Amino acid sequence: VNLYGPTEITCNALYHIIDRHRDYAKELPIGKPFPNKRVELRQNGKRISKPYTIGEIYVSGSCLALGYLNHESPAFIEENTRGYKERYYNTGDLAYLNKQGEYVFKGRSDFQIKYMGHRIELEEIDQMLLHQKDVQASCALFDQEKEKLIAYYIGDIDHKTLKSQLLKELPRFMIPAKLMQLDSFPLNKNGKLDRKKLMEDYHGRYRKHV
Repeated sequence: VNLYGPTEITCNALYHIIDRHRDYAKELPIGKPFPNKRVELRQNGKRISKPYTIGEIYVSGSCLALGYLNHESPAFIEENTRGYKERYYNTGDLAYLNKQGEYVFKGRSDFQIKYMGHRIELEEIDQMLLHQKDVQASCALFDQEKEKLIAYYIGDIDHKTLKSQLLKELPRFMIPAKLMQLDSFPLNKNGKLDRKKLMEDYHGRYRKHV
């Protein structure tokens, strides 16, 4: 079963039971809502239901958290849309509905950028980097000040060879201007990849670059 759900909804909101006879090469759904959850997509605050239109995932339900302790967040909203008040949580995650009515995860809204007139999801660049044989981990970033795509990676491949491989599989506007090799990635106190520290490293302490 492929499960999806943020901690704030306690804890799973969507599920998809794997069908071993189905082809998942193009997409692996996160599925449909659990019975006590309400899930919808929104784009610029407006609900969307058109297939293959990407929007942010909003979740409601009986297990939705009251909020964060001693911290108000705009991610928790209250609406009166169906004759009674209902609370939603904006996950910040992106998804679309396929033709079967299943949700398909497409990354984080804060990892979506506009570059050279194109909307790019940084995680798509990460996925392509990870498809390369000798890359074990990757993290694509966007330098807003200089408007440059950059990427860090861990792996036994030099940056020139890696770039030439990416040029065969990605449009040129998605090729990072700098590919930087590290032995390990910095982690935050929660054990997750620390993108802020990587950006600081890029601004003055990176090792190998194009």
